Amino acid sequence: MLGKKVDIKDKLKRLAESYAKQLPAKSEEIGSFFEKVLSETSAGNDIKSLCRMVHTLKGSSASFGYLQVRQAALSLEDRLKKVDADGSLPDNAVAEIRTLIGELKNTCADPILSDSTPSDGEQQSAASSDAAAKEKYETDDSRLVYVVEPDQDQLNNFALQLRQFRYDVKVFTNLQDMKDEVLKLAPAVIIVDVVSPEGTCSGTDAIVAINKGRAVQIPLVFISGRVDIEARIEAVRAGASAYFVKPVNIIEFVEKLEKITTHEEVEAYRVLIVDDDPDLADYHSTILSDAGMSTFIVTNPMQIFQPLIEFRPDLILMDMYMPYCSGMELAKAIRQIGTYFSIPIVYLSGETDMDMQISAMSMGGG
Repeated sequence: MLGKKVDIKDKLKRLAESYAKQLPAKSEEIGSFFEKVLSETSAGNDIKSLCRMVHTLKGSSASFGYLQVRQAALSLEDRLKKVDADGSLPDNAVAEIRTLIGELKNTCADPILSDSTPSDGEQQSAASSDAAAKEKYETDDSRLVYVVEPDQDQLNNFALQLRQFRYDVKVFTNLQDMKDEVLKLAPAVIIVDVVSPEGTCSGTDAIVAINKGRAVQIPLVFISGRVDIEARIEAVRAGASAYFVKPVNIIEFVEKLEKITTHEEVEAYRVLIVDDDPDLADYHSTILSDAGMSTFIVTNPMQIFQPLIEFRPDLILMDMYMPYCSGMELAKAIRQIGTYFSIPIVYLSGETDMDMQISAMSMGGG
């Protein structure tokens, strides 16, 4: 576990360093593009393209942790939007934009990464916690169950039935002995009566105490002679996975036990990432992969259909501003296909304009 955390942190750091090396070129490209705009007679569409370039830089720099670059890009973007709104480029506007581009170039020349790295003490604490959890739970047996029942005859009979279904059963006539054993070895399931000789609902109280502070909660199944709602509520509050009324139907009980103790491998959640910035797409892919998700990257929005068919994503993560088409237009085109009418689409954008956000959501994104 710790190794994985270190690996992902190192990978993100390498991605950030690689991204930083490209920042001077990105800012130079923005400056050159603006000078090109000034030399053209009609600058309307070119200003929109320039806005998109700056917007992309603003979003990607924030994702990688270069907040000063993000702030410089934000200031430049705000000024360019004013030009785009009134369509004019007077001398004072040109001077302001050149100044803002100069500030952007300066921050990109020597970008500062915001420090969110845990201290050595935090890393050692995480290492100790992971090691303890690994040592404690690697010894658990998925067929090991603890049964607490004060009536010895009922206890022996119930344990015998469970063993017929190949469960490794340890029996206890009181809660304290079971609690002491849990400290040595955690079972796959604890089976206990809501009420025990120790007192009313002491079975639920004991389980709450056992699971308190545990990294991995021990599943709990209650068996009881009580059928009232109060007893069931107590079981729910204790975190019960199931509640059976005595006499227990052993077939139904074992079916439920199998569901609790059988840990089927869950297929990874599939996320399709659509972003024309390969570095930023790789960054988001790294984060999602570390969370256990499967990802596929598309950098050209016009080539999305084949990955949609082959990758079969559960969710689409999409940039709002891309070449060839916007994220909103692409979302609407995807929604025209019946198979993908209800697929969740999440936009990646630093857009703060409420009208734009509402418009984006109305076209199928969120």
